Amino acid sequence: MTAFSVALLLTAFFAFRHQLGRRPGVLAVYFALFMGLEWIGEHYFIPPGAFGSEIAIVCLVLSVPFLVATWVSQRRTGSDDPSGS
Repeated sequence: MTAFSVALLLTAFFAFRHQLGRRPGVLAVYFALFMGLEWIGEHYFIPPGAFGSEIAIVCLVLSVPFLVATWVSQRRTGSDDPSGS
């Protein structure tokens, strides 16, 4: 669950930072990349129990403002072009 939460937070951050909210394919690739890296790290490099469920909850909660900000940003600009030009 922690790997999913961290991947979701990182994907939400990238969606907001790079205005990728209207490109679900790119977001899916980012999420898969982050999820894979987190899963590998969790299973091979991080000791068991190092990250509890609290980390997962914090990451899930922190992803909400980024998702809302991405949605609001797109609504305010009204542009279909994610590059902003």
